[in-house]
Amino acid sequence: MNRPIKEGPRTFDHFPEKAICPICQSNDDGVTVLVPIAGTEEGSIVEAKPVHLECSIIDQWDDGMQLGFSRRDNE
Repeated sequence: MNRPIKEGPRTFDHFPEKAICPICQSNDDGVTVLVPIAGTEEGSIVEAKPVHLECSIIDQWDDGMQLGFSRRDNE
């Protein structure tokens, strides 16, 4: 089986000053991606949330739940 090839995500050099990352709950500056919000599609337009690129990469996979998730370290 061949996997579909996707382009890499469009990235932005800075995190929006007035936004909060839904993963780490901060607005620290850093490389950012826009993650589409499910159910907001209208034609080819969709609402999206800014997320730090590093936060958007999963850290672990749970085979039983078939779910990937990111670990949140509160330092």
